[in-house]
Amino acid sequence: MEKDVAKSIIELSISIDTILGQMFECIEKISDEKIKFALYKSANDLMGYIARDIIFPLIEIHPELNTES
Repeated sequence: MEKDVAKSIIELSISIDTILGQMFECIEKISDEKIKFALYKSANDLMGYIARDIIFPLIEIHPELNTES
């Protein structure tokens, strides 16, 4: 995979974090605890999938794109 494509995908994946953060803020406003928990879990799962299935594999291919180090 080309480095520039991997970089774009990683950047887009990271930008989703802002939207998910806003989603968590909305979820916190839900009074029904059962629904709140289910949605919180789903949003949390999305964050995990994005990191585990998209970002981490691309960083494995192109370690120089790791902004955490």
